[in-house]
Amino acid sequence: MVGATLFHRRKHSWPTEEFISRSTLQLLDFDSAAPPPHAWRRRLNCHANILKEFTITFREAIKMVRLGIRLWSYVREEASHGRKAPIDPFTKENCKPSASQGVPLGGMGSGSISRGFRGEFKQWQITPGTCDPSPMMSNQFSIFISRDGGHKKYASVLSPGQHGSLGKSRDKGLSSWGWNLNGQHSTYHALFPRAWTIYDGEPDPELKISCRQISPFIPNNYRDSSLPAAVFVYTLVNTGKERAKVSLLFTWANSMGGTSHMSGGHVNEPFIGEDGVSGVLLHHKTGKGNPPVTFAIAASETQNVNVTVLPCFGLSEDSSFTAKDMWDTMEQDGKFDQENFNSGPSTPSLAGDTICAAVSASAWVEAHGKCTVSFALSWSSPKVKFSKGSTYDRRYTKFYGTSPRAALDLVHDALTNYKRWEEDIEAWQNPILRDERLPEWYKFTLFNELYFLVAGGTVWIDSSSLNANGNSQHQQSGLGNSDGKVGGLDINDQRNDLGNGNSVGVKSNDEVSAIHNRNGLFVDTPHVDDGDDVGRFLYLEGVEYVMWCTYDVHFYASYALLMLFPKIELNIQRDFAKAVLSEDGRKVKFLAEGNVGIRKVRGAVPHDLGMHDPWNEMNAYNIHDTSRWKDLNPKFVLQVYRDFAATGDYQFGIDVWPAVRAAMEYMEQFDRDNDDLIENDGFPDQTYDTWTVHGVSAYCGCLWLAALQAAAAMALQIGDKFFAELCKNKFLNAKAALETKLWNGSYFNYDSGSSSNSKSIQTDQLAGQWYAASSGLPPLFEESKIRSTMQKIFDFNVMKTKGGKMGAVNGMHPDGKVDDTCMQSREIWTGVTYAAAATMILSGMEEQGFTTAEGIFTAGWSEEGFGYWFQTPEGWTMDGHYRSLIYMRPLAIWGMQWALSLPKAILDAPQINMMDRVHLSPRSRRFSNNFKVVKHKAKCFGSTKLVYIKCSCFVASTLKMLVDGEIDKVAADEANATHYDFDLFVIGAGSGGVRAARFSANHGAKVGICELPFHPISSEEIGGVGGTCVIRGCVPKKILVYGATYGGELEDAKNYGWEINEKVDFTWKKLLQKKTDEILRLNNIYKRLLANAAVKLYEGEGRVVGPNEVEVRQIDGTKISYTAKHILIATGSRAQKPNIPGHELAITSDEALSLEEFPKRAIFASIWRGMGATVDLFFRKELPLRGFDDEMRALVARNLEGRGVNLHPQTSLTQLTKTDQGIKVISSHGEEFVADVVLFATGRSPNTKRLNLEAVGVELDQAGAVKVDEYSRTNIPSIWAVGDATNRINLTPVALMEATCFANTAFGGKPTKAEYSNVACAVFCIPPLAVVGLSEEEAVEQATGDILVFTSGFNPMKNTISGRQEKTLMKLIVDEKSDKVIGASMCGPDAAEIMQGIAIALKCGATKAQFDSTVGIHPSSAEEFVTMRSVTRRIAHKPKPKTNL
Repeated sequence: MVGATLFHRRKHSWPTEEFISRSTLQLLDFDSAAPPPHAWRRRLNCHANILKEFTITFREAIKMVRLGIRLWSYVREEASHGRKAPIDPFTKENCKPSASQGVPLGGMGSGSISRGFRGEFKQWQITPGTCDPSPMMSNQFSIFISRDGGHKKYASVLSPGQHGSLGKSRDKGLSSWGWNLNGQHSTYHALFPRAWTIYDGEPDPELKISCRQISPFIPNNYRDSSLPAAVFVYTLVNTGKERAKVSLLFTWANSMGGTSHMSGGHVNEPFIGEDGVSGVLLHHKTGKGNPPVTFAIAASETQNVNVTVLPCFGLSEDSSFTAKDMWDTMEQDGKFDQENFNSGPSTPSLAGDTICAAVSASAWVEAHGKCTVSFALSWSSPKVKFSKGSTYDRRYTKFYGTSPRAALDLVHDALTNYKRWEEDIEAWQNPILRDERLPEWYKFTLFNELYFLVAGGTVWIDSSSLNANGNSQHQQSGLGNSDGKVGGLDINDQRNDLGNGNSVGVKSNDEVSAIHNRNGLFVDTPHVDDGDDVGRFLYLEGVEYVMWCTYDVHFYASYALLMLFPKIELNIQRDFAKAVLSEDGRKVKFLAEGNVGIRKVRGAVPHDLGMHDPWNEMNAYNIHDTSRWKDLNPKFVLQVYRDFAATGDYQFGIDVWPAVRAAMEYMEQFDRDNDDLIENDGFPDQTYDTWTVHGVSAYCGCLWLAALQAAAAMALQIGDKFFAELCKNKFLNAKAALETKLWNGSYFNYDSGSSSNSKSIQTDQLAGQWYAASSGLPPLFEESKIRSTMQKIFDFNVMKTKGGKMGAVNGMHPDGKVDDTCMQSREIWTGVTYAAAATMILSGMEEQGFTTAEGIFTAGWSEEGFGYWFQTPEGWTMDGHYRSLIYMRPLAIWGMQWALSLPKAILDAPQINMMDRVHLSPRSRRFSNNFKVVKHKAKCFGSTKLVYIKCSCFVASTLKMLVDGEIDKVAADEANATHYDFDLFVIGAGSGGVRAARFSANHGAKVGICELPFHPISSEEIGGVGGTCVIRGCVPKKILVYGATYGGELEDAKNYGWEINEKVDFTWKKLLQKKTDEILRLNNIYKRLLANAAVKLYEGEGRVVGPNEVEVRQIDGTKISYTAKHILIATGSRAQKPNIPGHELAITSDEALSLEEFPKRAIFASIWRGMGATVDLFFRKELPLRGFDDEMRALVARNLEGRGVNLHPQTSLTQLTKTDQGIKVISSHGEEFVADVVLFATGRSPNTKRLNLEAVGVELDQAGAVKVDEYSRTNIPSIWAVGDATNRINLTPVALMEATCFANTAFGGKPTKAEYSNVACAVFCIPPLAVVGLSEEEAVEQATGDILVFTSGFNPMKNTISGRQEKTLMKLIVDEKSDKVIGASMCGPDAAEIMQGIAIALKCGATKAQFDSTVGIHPSSAEEFVTMRSVTRRIAHKPKPKTNL
């Protein structure tokens, strides 16, 4: 979710006052006349530059030459049949696209007309699949103004400038009109589906004009949103001292764009309607057998507004009433003859002539008065006909009938209902517009990108027309038939071609034709009542890529429909569900390779619903064989599950479930190596259809993982639990395979091949995670991997692309160079950028997400951009050249809004645990080996339906097994063979145990873990998740060390100029509470890590009671047993006390870190000395810290003494006695001491006594440590152990390493040995000591040659001012023969931080010469490690004496 303080950066806010004077805004502040504060804005005099189309490079042209030749031949062949090819790069429009678009007119699916921001009507899309971009310059609003006395007159078209298409100024056509508007003081404001044009004193300086354009695009209103109508409301404000007569003129040509107005046979007809609505009907006779169209232009007559019409005028000089005549009449009279209403229909126009109509609305506007004038436009094209003959009724005819004269009723209702439309629009938009957390540019761009649902060639038909237009051969019943058929195909008629080498599901031509004829795509859903029947909906991939509902692109765009018109979205999914189960065996030539296949393969999701005969002839796309694409089927499953979860429509889930299973089963053929992960086939088999993929790909692989999750979740809710188990098993195996093959530490490689771009950073690589998060599913990967990947995309694909000002480039090499493998890898795709932004938002990276998306706004929509507003292309190149204008995918910006406001249905959706599953063998994990019949009871219906869950690839033997009940027997046998409750059960949830549990779960294991209840001080009954290190070891100890250092820091500060005048007090209890708060926080984090990995945590004491059985004694004393294939011991170690009299009076490190009262006198614990206590330190050797380098030990001893610790070398304690003064301590020398606290730090022993290990045969050593091999396995093959319980190297990082190796060995398929060389460690005394490798003494003992010792002792720079006499010592041990550095140590400030870096060098085998050649950081202590040039001492090798033993 978006935080309240998120966007403190530059916003494209564009305050209205920058475009319109404040006084004008105040004058227009009534009746919605003033533009909203959040809107896209342009001045009308802005230059509309010609847009630049992309070109392919020479290298790309060479690669695509064969495709180009085949495509050119195909385009010509289609043209010979009078049809357009879906993709035609060779035919260019005469009207070059320009940066002049604006908000389109009308609702959805009934044809559309766009209106540019300067006022021209253009982009005609009345006939399905055709788009004429040319403006009709006769279609205009104009104004005529005269003041009392007649001394001030103005006449102008309300569109700026002279246009080259108007002709000479002296003719009688359009050039004779008054094109007088400059546009400098006029502005356009767009907030789809409305737009405002404000004329601030143009053409009359004393008249303010607002034109408000309104279209009926209203979410969840499935009636009005289908209407082909728009309203234009003019608000006039007279600021002058004289009243003004204002006449507004609306002119319209009888045309559908292009040259259609010259085809002849067109008729205009005036009308006077109800409620004062009057105007002209323009009956247009279409060509090529297309259904006729009738336009209506009208205005509302009121008490103050008079409406007149001119039914017909011509644009040529031969017309009986010319355009000039019309203009002159208006300029002189301000109206037309009232008798024109009685003129009746005009004579049909002649070929070559253009006839137009005009509506005038006149009113007097008093001085300082206001007036409103309303116009409307409608167009009625009741029939939609596709080029291969199928004809349907448009959606709006359900309410207005199929007569073309419905245009009159449409224009009437528009003028009488537009205020209600506006109220509904504002109620929808205001919550977003008023959300102060959102960037300004985002708010209006979010709504404006919806233009495509009107201008994207949408077709919306009435369901009742499906069987009424001669298409009954295509419209048989759909999904879930009660006769035992799926999609019209009898179960007994199936074939299984999945694994036998045949083409999948391909039947003979005769058989396929029969199937095609009886199995059309229309889904007759008997479950949907009339109130839910919203018709059928199509929209184009783009106006240049003419294919309906292109599914791989709908994947991105569908969020808009789901959020605004969910019933339409569900119907689109129903259409594709039916398509999955159908087949079309007609032959098709695929142009990329020239091979031949069939049009539609059963089980494959089609690329699109067709072009010339949608729903019945699918897959108009024929560049590649999309039945071999790897993204379409997963995208279908993901969209279906998201829609199912979001809407809660249970019947929808039942209807489409057979198709979901079929789609998943179909994909199994692409798993070449039986790792449950699909592989790509070495061609562009995905939405990026020029970008070749080899092997496993991040894009398709992640989509597949997410689809497995979605299918499992949906199966559980539908009731197909067995299929859910199959998907869970596949998911865990596939996830492990994908991470192994593609994860490189910071992102997922493009693919697993060896090509030059295999390691490219693909912006879209986590598209599957986008959908998983959007649908309430668990994350596909660890959160750290998801965030790392998205950060990499942001840092490279976004910010290295013109500084983030253009969006995210599709591909980028790890060196920061754009991947120019093909044209698509180097393009910036608008919709993909929005999708990546949505993924970032869902990953908690809101700032990066909005910065990413803002690049699309800046490049495409802003004034300094390329001019792609209201025609957002598929993408652009780095130089801004576009490909495919007016494209579907940018609707993905609604995926961002979905991410920002996840619906409650998603947030509350049933959670699926992908780790919690029954183990299945590789054979039984095959979809094709399993078949179920699931009985459903629809939640909203009383009847029980029997739904057959199957795919076309099931063999007859499977059906026999079903009848005989053998499938259930196979499943039962499988379950009995893997009867364990868990794959792994871990005893001990410390650092090692938690790491082993999480990593094993990530490999797909079902894991349980137990730990004692939390307490800062451990015992046999209390402990806590996080273990010793987190709760009572490393972490709290270092917190107290930090606390202890401040005492010395305050002293040192004096010589740095700090005068501390007041007494400084130390409060032990405050520090103790802060420490406890921190370890509680970490304890909760560890628990959350386990939960996120789906590890089941049990609170209680665990013990082993068998090779595969663990018993957990819970807090209340009850005991529960669990079985596990593997058991891991990770119980760590416990502090020990020496067995001397009175030892019970002493404490260990556990209690020392949680003392309620601060001790004034202490035995051991130098930390307390830094806090003011008197401390005595006893140790048995000459120096403390046995086992460390002697020279370092000596320095530590000196530093302790320097800080006031009393040292007692070669001394041990023999007795403790409780006295009134404290604890009396007797030393081995007979000395007596009294202390408040005595702390023993005399070692730790493995915590294994209560585990019952020896009883089950596990071998322990004399100290109680578990004996293990180099893989951490005990002598019992099912029992393992890691960490201090094995007494190898007792350090937390070592336990983590051992746990990782265990998980890889037991569950990752990669046997891994722990590696113990060059393990660094530190002692957090003050100052700290850190070492890695061999000490000097160990080096001498192990040497095979001479040893060189380098040392550097110095007073740190900080101490030279503070005056503290405390040396830092650094030391390197070098093997002279090899020059390798084999040991390093340091005692001084920041030793641990420095030594971690040195450890890496030693692990890599660094030589002294490499140390010497490294440039140091100056001034720093660390630089001494690379500047020690002089040998301090050479230690000659002394061969050990030979013996005869």
